[in-house]
Amino acid sequence: MEFFQTTEATTGEARVFNALREAFRQDEGLCFLRYPFFETRGRFRHEPDILMLHRDLGLLIIEVKDLQARHVSRMEGHTWHMADWHKGIEEPYAQAEAQIWSALKRFNSVPLLHDRLKHHALVALPNVPRAEWAAKGFTLLPCNPAILHKDELGPVTLRRRLGDFAGTAGRSRLTNEEWQKARAVLGFGTVIEQIQKRGGFAGTAARVAASETRIAALDLEQVSIGVEIPPGPQRIRGIAGSGKTMLLAIKAARMHLAHPDWDIAFTFNTKSLYQVIQSYITELCRYLGDSEPNWRKLRVMHAWGGRTTGPGLYYVTAQAMGRKARTSNDFKGTTISENLAVACRELLELGRVPELFDAVLVDEGQDLLSDFYRLAYAVLKAPKRLIWAYDEAQSLDHLTIPTSENLFGRGPDGKLLVDVAGQYPGGIYKSRIMRRCYRTPRQILLAAHAVGMGLLRPEGPVQAITTKSGWQDIGYSVETGGFASPGAEVVLVRSMANSGHPLDSLPMPRRPLLRSQGFADREAEFEACARCVQEQVRTGVRAEQIMVVHLGFKDELQRLAGRLSEAGVVVHSTEENPREFRRAGAVTVTGVHRAKGNESRVVFVTGLDCVERVEGEVVNRNHLFVALTRSRQECIVSGVSTRSRRLLHELETLHRMGDRVVFLAPDPKRLKRSLEDEPSPGVPSDPPRPQESPVRASVADDERFRTHLPLYDVRAAAGPWGAGRVVEQEVDGWVDATAIGALSTDMFAVRVAGKSMEPQIADGSIAVFRHLRDSVPEGKIVLVQQLQADHESVAVVVKRLARSVSGYRLESLNPLYSPLAFDPFSEKEPVRLLGVYLGVVPPARS
Repeated sequence: MEFFQTTEATTGEARVFNALREAFRQDEGLCFLRYPFFETRGRFRHEPDILMLHRDLGLLIIEVKDLQARHVSRMEGHTWHMADWHKGIEEPYAQAEAQIWSALKRFNSVPLLHDRLKHHALVALPNVPRAEWAAKGFTLLPCNPAILHKDELGPVTLRRRLGDFAGTAGRSRLTNEEWQKARAVLGFGTVIEQIQKRGGFAGTAARVAASETRIAALDLEQVSIGVEIPPGPQRIRGIAGSGKTMLLAIKAARMHLAHPDWDIAFTFNTKSLYQVIQSYITELCRYLGDSEPNWRKLRVMHAWGGRTTGPGLYYVTAQAMGRKARTSNDFKGTTISENLAVACRELLELGRVPELFDAVLVDEGQDLLSDFYRLAYAVLKAPKRLIWAYDEAQSLDHLTIPTSENLFGRGPDGKLLVDVAGQYPGGIYKSRIMRRCYRTPRQILLAAHAVGMGLLRPEGPVQAITTKSGWQDIGYSVETGGFASPGAEVVLVRSMANSGHPLDSLPMPRRPLLRSQGFADREAEFEACARCVQEQVRTGVRAEQIMVVHLGFKDELQRLAGRLSEAGVVVHSTEENPREFRRAGAVTVTGVHRAKGNESRVVFVTGLDCVERVEGEVVNRNHLFVALTRSRQECIVSGVSTRSRRLLHELETLHRMGDRVVFLAPDPKRLKRSLEDEPSPGVPSDPPRPQESPVRASVADDERFRTHLPLYDVRAAAGPWGAGRVVEQEVDGWVDATAIGALSTDMFAVRVAGKSMEPQIADGSIAVFRHLRDSVPEGKIVLVQQLQADHESVAVVVKRLARSVSGYRLESLNPLYSPLAFDPFSEKEPVRLLGVYLGVVPPARS
């Protein structure tokens, strides 16, 4: 079973959630702490504390109350009268029951699932033993609901109790097809399918649209990214077609429904995205909360704002500061992004920027410069929920990659001003990577990355990733070769696991999905494009699902639109209405800037020679990458032959290579841009140094490995080699580790002594680790056991495991300490891996 904590949890919620994880981890199902199915009671919307979908037990909603038995004075029906409590009345069972019916409405809307799910509403009292509840006489009342008590959270008892509840439902186990449909409901498959139907799929595209609901439900990592609300900044790096805009829309809708009083801004760079984003959020609010979005509180706005775009984030901030908003014409920068950055810098230099928003979500983050991000951060109220999504390969105007260091810089102490490494308490990651592509078939995506970076250029790539881990971050694997020696052959493949498009699982079609052709001149190219568009419409493709992207100047774009119209094709030009990208019954004709963020089933890319004129420049290669990756099924590329020979040859070579790319490892010094990412987001960062101990000498059995972990008296020496204390396998207490997230029996804690891992792990910190299995966690912080010089005693140390030219090395974060060569596969190695680092336990609250 997969478990997802989507927001901060109370102590009781964490205890119940961890107990479910311990008891059902081997079962088939999904369990969410706060899944955003909202039911409305009075003026408030409520979402389930815990929602569990189990293959055998069905759907369970659990309402958790952190109360003691003394807080409930009497019960009348399902109304609990409270004493010494923050509310006079509680109705936990009625609330859980309302939520179960609200959730069932979504499942029952799927014909195959109508009235098929077992379901049960429960109340959990993780602080109240069953005997104490019974002593008050509550178990004798006819209205006593199904309750999980403190002493019923052990794995065996908990499984039996939930089995007893579900056993009364009288429905059989879900079939495989029913189970996939049920998962799709929680994977937003139903609402995504609805959006796609309105998008105009028809003819042979029906098999694509019909498959995508199943795909969406299976990608649980995407679901967890979408529904989680981080308590601070979060960075989302995703390849083209991975669903960044949809996931930001899910986040925005979820925050809006859960916190209707919040002021939320969803901002972006491409004007034509207004229509897409507003439609996504509208459908999501209807699906999750049976309500329409309040656009006064959830504002979809352009990054800049202006006459054709309406209010933007910069424009609204300038107004709030009593300043006249500037326009791009007021500046002399070479790009709109640079002009916007100057405008934002002016406001920042004035100081006293008002805090206008509770959350700001930024789509197309690669197209916005650091001064815009700093302004967006400044207008946020604490805890500064700035969430930005980007794909550096789609940057059309500049080469800055929106990492936290590039955007916000470092303070005088050298620390990042906005740190997005590690996790927040509860387990929500500050950075996320989306490797799986849904929009573009693998054949097209592979070629787009290769030609976008220039991997086949005789002179070498213009931009590239130069590590195996870097390629893995965007969903590729290096089949053979490496990057240690420039000029060495590298074979790159894209795995099926990261290829979410339905066509990727089907036999290769007879006609390639990506085709290229050269013509004698532009008129011949436009004439051929018009004929091909007509042919697509005749074969059943709806006109609004065809996009023509021209890579040349606006005057040629107008000529292209005119030629299509002369051929009888109904045309919608984005130059005429930049806020509307698509119109029913019309083929969209657009430049690459307004195409970005949008998609169509069939994409024609014209003017390839306009890129070849300056093919050695990163931005121009990125233009081609963006154009290619707008395609959901087919992409036809063309240009003037005599001026497109190099790029046509690259595309033809990629076609012959099939499902892999063979190229020569680049020399990093010769690249115009490196696409390497920030340090791994899986490594938590800069925890505060403990000031008082959160350790207890002993805890109850039901707290062990659910809320507390054993602390071993190892005192891992995060210092010079050989300075660690000899290992003593004795438990030195139990530490409250709920801040780490869901706990398990393969986790433990040790106290770190020394400064070699500072600033990330402070001297005296209590660090949590998970026992290593068979893998070698390259790039991670690990706990290792070192054989001492006497070959009898051992010391335990904390280091980072890094790849070196000759193998591996164990290194410190503090540069004052030297690394050590290490071979994890050698039986004679005096150093043994014990565990991988998960985080630091925060100090106990006073």
